[in-house]
Amino acid sequence: MNRRSTRELVADIKTGLAERVARQLPADFIRGRGQDGLQMLFILANSRDDLREVARGFLLNCYDARRFPFDLTLLERLPRDSLEDCLAVLMLKVNPVQPLHHYLDNGESLFQQLAAGRLPSS
Repeated sequence: MNRRSTRELVADIKTGLAERVARQLPADFIRGRGQDGLQMLFILANSRDDLREVARGFLLNCYDARRFPFDLTLLERLPRDSLEDCLAVLMLKVNPVQPLHHYLDNGESLFQQLAAGRLPSS
């Protein structure tokens, strides 16, 4: 019997819930809210706030989950507005029109800098 890891099961649950919610929302709303959430999370990831590592970890996991595993329990630390930003980005990711990094100007570079532990100052 092929047993799946907890990480794989959690990833499937996370994706399944986002897909179910996303099917009920118009694509333009998902895209707009997801882009806003993406920008807000990048601002948080680039801040001096103690939650920056949560935002950074979540964004990198959305960018490349195999390379950047993320513990979903860390999301419990976020205030409601940042958690909603995460959910909006997740819905954008599971309904891809284009890769996630294409929703940001110079997105590929921004994600690479985030992965290297640095972001340009705003």
